[in-house]
Amino acid sequence: MSGAKLTNKLIKLDTWVNGESVKSLSIHDRGLQYGDGFFTTILVRNQQLLNWPAHWRRIEKSSQALFLPTLDKSLLQSWIRSALSEYFQANSQSDCVLKLMVTRGTGGMGYQMPEEIHPNCIFLIKPAPNFIQQEFLATNEPIESMVSINQASSSSQPGLVGLKSLNRLENVLARTEVTQHGFDEGIMLNCLNNAVCGTQSNLFIIKAKSVFTPKLDVSGVEGTTRYQLLFLLETLGYDVQQVDLKIEDILQADELFFSNAVRGIQPVKRLLESQFELQQTQKIHQAWLNWQQQNATPIAQLK
Repeated sequence: MSGAKLTNKLIKLDTWVNGESVKSLSIHDRGLQYGDGFFTTILVRNQQLLNWPAHWRRIEKSSQALFLPTLDKSLLQSWIRSALSEYFQANSQSDCVLKLMVTRGTGGMGYQMPEEIHPNCIFLIKPAPNFIQQEFLATNEPIESMVSINQASSSSQPGLVGLKSLNRLENVLARTEVTQHGFDEGIMLNCLNNAVCGTQSNLFIIKAKSVFTPKLDVSGVEGTTRYQLLFLLETLGYDVQQVDLKIEDILQADELFFSNAVRGIQPVKRLLESQFELQQTQKIHQAWLNWQQQNATPIAQLK
């Protein structure tokens, strides 16, 4: 099984709120009280943000859906540039993972939003996992997967489907279940018994020259990698379809893979008793690496 251990170096300047390095946050913040907010996780490699336009798109869409003021892009980028520059200098690193969280701040009566919203933008910066170096090679280590008994949440509010809100308890339970069983990833189903996603990833299958990924009309998160990958796959000559997928459909696929902003493309070699080929997925993996590197955003150029 592939690991995801972090380096053991002393980490300095890893937490920022609204552009300021901090060591604490109010317990009255609505992100902690109610999960009132959203987040996105960005891989930074060689002091460059990977797939930044898709992350900014998520920030805009999530803010609109949750009735949060959209952050000023120039101000946000200046905060990111300053925080990452100081982090890299303090820790003698050039790679990291930036988790960017936006909460509604403090205030309001119970669940009710405050009349004046003063959102908090929180950065949590951590070292890039050790496996990142390996995954930026021409091939990616295949993984084994299971089917989780924990269900992907289905939203009765259509405007919340696809968002990466701070409410991720289903994923916490499913991720723990998968790890305890010794697997690398697990497929989550929704209330209709359709496959939706992995515990921390989006799901794709390949049949001949067609790629199928679950629709996100009932549940699931629209990953930033998924969003961009759908366009890239078409340029690679694949017929790409968003459909309802049952486990039986997945077991009959030629290849199976997951996508994640940090882990990239993860080819699956086995699910239950089914074995999958890897050749096309490895080519997609390399195409994704090339696209990210060619379209990376240097932190020095953030304005």
